[in-house]
Amino acid sequence: MARSIITALLLAWSGLALAASPKAVRDQVEASMLVNGEIAVDVAGGVAGYSFDRSEKLPEYVRTFLEQNIAGWRFEPMLVDGRPVASRNRMGLLLVARPTGDTTFDMELRNTSFHPIAKAGRDPQAAAMDPPSYPKEAAAAGVSGTVYLLLKIGADGNVAEAMAEQVNLHVAASEKAMKQWRGVLARNALVKARQWKFLPPTDGSQGDDGSWSVRVPVAYSFEPAARRYGQWQAYIPGPRERAPWVTDDVAPDALADGGVYPVGGTGGLRLLDRTGG
Repeated sequence: MARSIITALLLAWSGLALAASPKAVRDQVEASMLVNGEIAVDVAGGVAGYSFDRSEKLPEYVRTFLEQNIAGWRFEPMLVDGRPVASRNRMGLLLVARPTGDTTFDMELRNTSFHPIAKAGRDPQAAAMDPPSYPKEAAAAGVSGTVYLLLKIGADGNVAEAMAEQVNLHVAASEKAMKQWRGVLARNALVKARQWKFLPPTDGSQGDDGSWSVRVPVAYSFEPAARRYGQWQAYIPGPRERAPWVTDDVAPDALADGGVYPVGGTGGLRLLDRTGG
C-alpha cells in the first residue's frame, strides 16, 4: 500500500489513546472516511455518471479506489408508472481501513447509501432542528463520536418516536467506559431530537401516510465537519440497534452528519452489484 495512506492512517491512529486500552479494545479500532457525492443511473441500471463533493479534498488513492469500484456497479432499474427511467441520487460512501501489521492496512468500501435529492413536499423536511450542545462531561474528558438517530415523524411534524441506532466513538477506553460514553452522547442527542420539528410530505406516494421515518447523524467533534472531510478518522464502531418500526437494512454510518435522510419511500437507488474494480 502506498506510503501516503500508511502515513495518513498512522496519524489517525495517533489521535486515540490506545496504549492504555485493553488489547480487545485496540483490536476494534478502525479508520474511516466518508465520501459524499451524486450518482446518475441510466434506464438499464448502469452508472451514467457521478461526482464527489469537494473532490480536491480527497487523496488521489481514494479517488482512484472509488472510481475502480463504481465502474462495475449495477443498480435495480428505477420504475415510474411501470417503465424504467434514468435517475440521480445523492450517495454516501464509507471507506474503512484496518491494520494488518505494524505498517500495513486493508482498505475496503464498507457501506453505501443512496437517497433521492431532497424535494419540498415529497420528503420530510426540517422545520426547526437546533443542534444539541456538547455534553459538558464528554467535552471535559475529550470524548467525541457520532450518534446515528432514527426518528418517526407524526402528521403534526413532531417527533413521535426516537432511538439511537448506533454510536461510534473516537476515543478508546475499557468496554464499560465506552458503553457509558455512548450512552452519554446518545441521551444528549435524543433529548434535543425530541424537540425538533419537521414538515411532513404533502405530495407523491408518501403524502397520505400517517407517519414518516428519517435518519439524522449527529456528530460530536472538536473539529468542524469541513476540516474533517477527506481525512481518515480513527474510531471504534458501536453495536447496531434495530427499530421495531423500520425493516430496511441501510447502514447509518454511510450518512453524512447534519443531514435528514428519509427512510423508505420511493426514488432511492438499490445497488445490486458493487464488485467493480
